[in-house]
Amino acid sequence: RAPGLIVTLRSTLTPPPGTEVVTTEEVHSIPIRSTGNLASVSFIDGRVFKSVEGSSALLRLRDGLRSPTSLTSNPDSGVFIELADASDSASFLYLFFESTMNLVYDTAFSPQLLNGRLYLQTGLDEAAIHFPNHHNAIAILAGSTDIENANRMLVETVATDIWIWCLSGICSVENEHGDSIFLLPMTKSLFHSETGD
Repeated sequence: RAPGLIVTLRSTLTPPPGTEVVTTEEVHSIPIRSTGNLASVSFIDGRVFKSVEGSSALLRLRDGLRSPTSLTSNPDSGVFIELADASDSASFLYLFFESTMNLVYDTAFSPQLLNGRLYLQTGLDEAAIHFPNHHNAIAILAGSTDIENANRMLVETVATDIWIWCLSGICSVENEHGDSIFLLPMTKSLFHSETGD
């Protein structure tokens, strides 16, 4: 499946004179052309802000995002971001409401979640969610070539702890000393960042 944007097109046919016109909408998918490493906003719900030269700017649909970019979501807001790399693999992340992250990527996502909740789905390359406010813990998600059953992870910071949902694929968490723990798919794990356990 090719990554794509959903757009709405209105019918522009000219009916015969005297015909009642009823507006209909059709949904079409427009493929995104890969231009190397590119992160773009695919969906926004509510108000999400990006930091630009020390000031905040409202994020807009189809904005291209450079690495690194700081993002903050308001209450009842969120943003869905797609990364298409040079190999045409696609990775996705969703920043939930009342969350703050630094979007960092090269060939794969390596976001830094400062607080809140983040969903991550990786393409061919490994992805890692860094937690700089939690003793530099890292949640790692292995890449997958299976588009139908992509590897997926959801994380949430709560005080000094990190909840990790390994939804699909090979997941692990690493403490600041480099000690790794593998997490089973379809499990929810609590990582205590202060103790590294």
